[in-house]
Amino acid sequence: MKAVEIELSGVLEEEELEYYGGTFSIRENIRLGGTGSPKVYYSDGIPEFDELNAYVENEVSFVSFEMMKKGLILRLNRTQRMRCVGTLWTGIKEIRLTGYRKEVEYGRWLSRRVIVHRGILELEEFDGSISCFHVPEQNFSGLQNYFSKAIFRDFFVYALGTSPPDPTDSKLIDFLDDFI
Repeated sequence: MKAVEIELSGVLEEEELEYYGGTFSIRENIRLGGTGSPKVYYSDGIPEFDELNAYVENEVSFVSFEMMKKGLILRLNRTQRMRCVGTLWTGIKEIRLTGYRKEVEYGRWLSRRVIVHRGILELEEFDGSISCFHVPEQNFSGLQNYFSKAIFRDFFVYALGTSPPDPTDSKLIDFLDDFI
């Protein structure tokens, strides 16, 4: 991952746009079904994001992904403080989404059980670095659809976990899901 310079409004600077091949045209954007992803919670693996997370405790860091013509931009938003990093398509080794089943009971009188998924997303680069994100239940299917697009065909791997995630991870995800 490479740090990406952005303006205060969150727009990439011109040099960064050129490096990542620029944005898609409106026609291409529609054909792709959009270039932005649902939000996930940042966990670890990106030094530029870790640096921002070190200053204030008890804040949630949201990350969204944006497709560019030559790469992928990751935008972290932590209480209106933003950081961006990016990687070229040639630098991505694998994007793994592991889903974990969870039964949820809806309704007070006529309850019905529904199985939803939450997960862990890992982005591995050829240099050996791995970035980790937690995917909340409400964004899981949207994120799965996002990474199922043709542009990610060579990188994306999806699997259902047979065992529950680490208990500390599941407690964190349950806690964060209450806020969204």
